[in-house]
Amino acid sequence: MKQFFAQRPWIFFILAFVVLIAAWTVFIIIAVKNQPEAVPLATQAQEQTQNETKAENHEHAP
Repeated sequence: MKQFFAQRPWIFFILAFVVLIAAWTVFIIIAVKNQPEAVPLATQAQEQTQNETKAENHEHAP
């Protein structure tokens, strides 16, 4: 068995590469299954309306 790997050292590199790909696959699967909740982002129209409302409230302040 030792001669087999001694004559073919590239097998260790292939094995290490396969283990690395498997680990990344597991990490990605875990990340996809445990995604955080989506946070809705304000659109430009909503931001403009909010800014106008703030400006109006600021003008009416004593």
